[in-house]
Amino acid sequence: MDADTKQELELLDGAQSQDAGDVYGNHVFDKLSSDGKVKEDEVTDQESAENETHNEHGSDDDVSDNTSSATSTSTGSSSSLIQAETYPYSPGGLHQLGLEVVSADDKSDNASYDVVAIHGLHGRSRTAWGSPGQSPYQSWLDTEFPGLPGHSGRVMLYGYDPGDRTGKTWTSYGVFKEAEALLEALLIMRTPEIMAKRRPLWFISQDIGGLIVKAQQALTLATRRNRKYGDILNCTRSLVIIEVNDVFVQTRFLVQANLFNLCPTLEQRLINQTPPVYPYLQAETDSVVIPELEDLAKAGDERIVHLRCTPSNPPATERVSERARIFLIDHKKMSQPLLYFKFNAHNIRARNVTAMLQTFLARLILNCPKGSEHLVQSVIERLRLTDRTTPHDLFVHFEHLRKEPEFESSIYVLACFEECDDSSLWFISRLRSYVERTESCLRLLITTTRGTSQDEAVAAELAQFPFNMVTSIEYDPPMPQLYDSNNEASLIVQERPYLARDGRDDAIKDLLIKNTSDRNLCKLLVDWLQMAENPFGSGATLFDEPLTLDMVFKRVLAEMPAIRTTWAKNLLCCVLSALRPLQLDEFCWIADDLWHQTGEKGQNNKLESEYDTWSHTATILRHFCGLLVVEYGEVRFRHPETRDWLLDNHQNIDEWAWYRQDSQTQRHQMVLETCLRYVSEKGESDHVMGSIERCPYAIEYWAHHYQAATSGMTERVVSIFKQQSILQRWLDACRNLQTPLMKPEPDTSTFLAVAAHFDLNDITRALVADSPDDVEAQVQALVEAARVGNIAPINTILES
Repeated sequence: MDADTKQELELLDGAQSQDAGDVYGNHVFDKLSSDGKVKEDEVTDQESAENETHNEHGSDDDVSDNTSSATSTSTGSSSSLIQAETYPYSPGGLHQLGLEVVSADDKSDNASYDVVAIHGLHGRSRTAWGSPGQSPYQSWLDTEFPGLPGHSGRVMLYGYDPGDRTGKTWTSYGVFKEAEALLEALLIMRTPEIMAKRRPLWFISQDIGGLIVKAQQALTLATRRNRKYGDILNCTRSLVIIEVNDVFVQTRFLVQANLFNLCPTLEQRLINQTPPVYPYLQAETDSVVIPELEDLAKAGDERIVHLRCTPSNPPATERVSERARIFLIDHKKMSQPLLYFKFNAHNIRARNVTAMLQTFLARLILNCPKGSEHLVQSVIERLRLTDRTTPHDLFVHFEHLRKEPEFESSIYVLACFEECDDSSLWFISRLRSYVERTESCLRLLITTTRGTSQDEAVAAELAQFPFNMVTSIEYDPPMPQLYDSNNEASLIVQERPYLARDGRDDAIKDLLIKNTSDRNLCKLLVDWLQMAENPFGSGATLFDEPLTLDMVFKRVLAEMPAIRTTWAKNLLCCVLSALRPLQLDEFCWIADDLWHQTGEKGQNNKLESEYDTWSHTATILRHFCGLLVVEYGEVRFRHPETRDWLLDNHQNIDEWAWYRQDSQTQRHQMVLETCLRYVSEKGESDHVMGSIERCPYAIEYWAHHYQAATSGMTERVVSIFKQQSILQRWLDACRNLQTPLMKPEPDTSTFLAVAAHFDLNDITRALVADSPDDVEAQVQALVEAARVGNIAPINTILES
């Protein structure tokens, strides 16, 4: 495997979704009710039968290698992952590649629902769903389920190549391609008549088969390409995965019991407003063993633990928080909810109390027991009617839900709380008032980095709580697990054999061994060694001198070709100044746009034309030699110190260095210009989803960057949004964003009202001066400013 291929597969690993949830157990389709939900009080004993079938061993002759048949949909050449000549098994009848209908209902076009079953890694499409004693073609999947009397459905089996010899299903790239092949096959099966009826669609799968249909693969792919796969996404009612582990990535919240259309519309709106909660990617076995944490999980009086981690390099607070969360999960009661939120100062979705409360509310609502539907409905209805998500309003709802007996013993973990903004102190103060006037049984763990200003402020605020309620612990975390330098060095030499000459392999091992305590630095060095044209030529000093981060960053960035330095600087600027990490589609669009703006004359103003977003992202990232990577489907810096190093460049970076960053105002101006080009771009169609899907970041955050740019952009912004077609297209896209951002009212149609809504007072003043007699526009603007509490635009309009 060459370095480029490995880079692409590692990239896909960051975006691969591996959810695990309460519904992913042994609940099967004979327990489905007419609304498509799994009845949680009825659990089948299907696992033992599945295990027997799952472990069946037949001869290779029993497996078919057909890729097309009357009942099987083969994938197209561009998205097909499996070809007959590469399939390792001989023809037979127990395995069929592609999608085939196996229902007994001859009138499948009249079926009430569709069921798609995807076998596991060691299963076969036609035997994976059998019961002991049945023939290979018999299955417990039936076209009629007890929970759906009077209805019949169409059952389809999907087969893919599970052979270890090809290894395709072991890679993220392979899973992604297989997911795309499944979608293409379903498009053919879902005729226009079926789509018109909005026939419900259920997926059931085993182990790795679940990866093919889960969120970041088939179904999130459907979300990104809604115009093509919208029917599949919107009609999906249930997702059941059998024999799956509990490792998951890129979830929107910590409970996966409610996915897609399982949730009522109002619940789904609440879910969409919560920031994503990511699991910890570092595979470590060390545990945080603190007696106070064990006491936190036990029933009793209110208890708050403040874990103050000693500053270290690499930073340890995040790692300690994750290990503490795992420790609490292992020691709490099974029925005891644990709500976790990690703050991030560089992510607008995770740096304030509002985002935390939205996440906690979603978690509590989705876990509310039967019999409490009225409570859930009342909370959601108030949120919908008032359209208010201020910290005060959210805390009131939080208090209300905590009164439920099932939630009184909940454990809350606020990780890296020093990265929260000033709302952290408001929350602690409000929490103190809450525990003083109620019997709350509150259990709270707060982790901070000791010595930071926010840590000291939080500690001072916690000291005002009732006596013996708060335990403050100064914790010196153990060193992280060492990086497997020997194994990685061997892999590098295998991929680039010339590095084994003249003792270079030993030099690589020594380089990695010296830095094994910093896993991110080792990974960055590995990427550089794999991608740099001649690492022992350009970076010889790294092998001879004591290593520093400054040396590594400069060496990695020095690999950038001269023709791309202006483009690369602007792209780094966007990554640095973005209010949240850029998603892959956003990153690709911005990279292409910047190349079009900065490409040398006579050069092709396109980077490269790849088939999909994954490949295109991998191509872009290769130019940065590992400095940027993909995690959770977003582009981030490989090493956490990179951001501060680039921004504090006046001390360490030479004035002539291409990557030397401009001032904060200039950076925001550049990002704003990029966003405005996207907003004003005439796409293939004016469809609102087309405006959102490629770069929703520009739709949502251009106004924030305008405020940060301070001045000099007013005329440019007004000239764009005075064009009614652009304004209306942006308004439609903004209102369709699935975010907690309060949107302009549906009847708002003037840019003056938009400026008042987003508190863009320079623009408000310019527009009022330009049209002083436009009373209707001014009334709209006053209404919008009042809705969101912006005083400055109101004063500007009234004074005019």
